[in-house]
Amino acid sequence: MASNNNSRTNAGADAVPFVDMQRCSQCSNECGPEFRFCSRCALAVYCSKACQIAAARGHVASCKPATMAELQMLKPTVPPLRRVCVLERMLTVQGVLLRLGAQMHNQAGGVYVALGWASRALHHFGCVLQLAERMADLQMQCAGNGNLGTVYDSLGQYQRALHHLNKHLDIATQ
Repeated sequence: MASNNNSRTNAGADAVPFVDMQRCSQCSNECGPEFRFCSRCALAVYCSKACQIAAARGHVASCKPATMAELQMLKPTVPPLRRVCVLERMLTVQGVLLRLGAQMHNQAGGVYVALGWASRALHHFGCVLQLAERMADLQMQCAGNGNLGTVYDSLGQYQRALHHLNKHLDIATQ
């Protein structure tokens, strides 16, 4: 088993934990876009299901649920792709409020747009729109439709882009 650099520091309450989110916690290989991570702490990252299973016994002993504050401290030290990993985990594990969930989906969608992963961006922007409609939040519906329209336009799906951009315009002019 490779040494695990993904541990929290004990250097005081204000210390930012060192997390090498680029490398697998088990084999130390570089993680690709289909990486996995511990659903409890969201800090241990694995390049494959096999590595996650192999590391499970050793990791369970040191695994602690990540607090919202610890996850927020990761922001400046974690590259955008890995930040999405943390944001997605916060959406499911922490049980955040709808509005915060929509904002986090919006941030995740923006990261995926920057990485050129349109299908994942569409998923997150679609979640923004669904949550915004549940909350009857017109401003967020406007943003969700605008983002969806922009991504569909970049994919050459002009009818879908036009549909969402028209909705964006209708809401913005209300």
